[in-house]
Amino acid sequence: QPDEQYTNQATVDLEIALPEDVAGNPGAAVRIYLTLEGQSPAPIAQVGVGATPRLIVPIELTPGRNDLSATIVEAGTESEPSPIVTFILDLEPPAINVTSPKNGQTINAEAVTIVGTTQGRSSLIARNEANGISVAGTAGLDGGFTIVLPLDPGPNGLAITVTDPAGNVGQLILGVVRGSGRLGATLSASAYRISAARLPATIQLAVLVTDPDGQPLEGATVTFS
Repeated sequence: QPDEQYTNQATVDLEIALPEDVAGNPGAAVRIYLTLEGQSPAPIAQVGVGATPRLIVPIELTPGRNDLSATIVEAGTESEPSPIVTFILDLEPPAINVTSPKNGQTINAEAVTIVGTTQGRSSLIARNEANGISVAGTAGLDGGFTIVLPLDPGPNGLAITVTDPAGNVGQLILGVVRGSGRLGATLSASAYRISAARLPATIQLAVLVTDPDGQPLEGATVTFS
């Protein structure tokens, strides 16, 4: 089996180990079978054995899953097939879906938490072009990932680069803005002009306090002066 089943190389070297009593037999050959998803095994190559008990045979892969096996053919008799070796030819760059933050979102914190999904077991690098900081990560088996990246004040351009197990590379770019982190207050009154002839008079004042993201803040303490 290969160290990594996924590959973006259309040709791979299939390593075949022969029984010692077969090596050097001029009347023996190795027949290689390919099984694609939903299909029966089909012979794709036949090579003679050499003087050593090990053969290297280049194989052209088909996009998707390739299950390979080998038999020994001698004097019209074919052996039982070898255990299956699997290669998965993947030529597509990995898709990247970021669920948080949204493009253009204001982040009122020193760092942004990037949450999303991509191809499982992919390696990731998130880079903030504003400060040059890069953070690496790895997607889980289900493709989910979380990366925390420091922000600079103001606009920040974020580049997320993903390399899947086959070696294909995908990239997503989005922008966020680091906010001031300040609370906001909006004051209103029941009247803004009062007749001096009708004093004393009463007016009602109201204030709306918002958090740094512009959402109403409950429980805030307000001083009127």
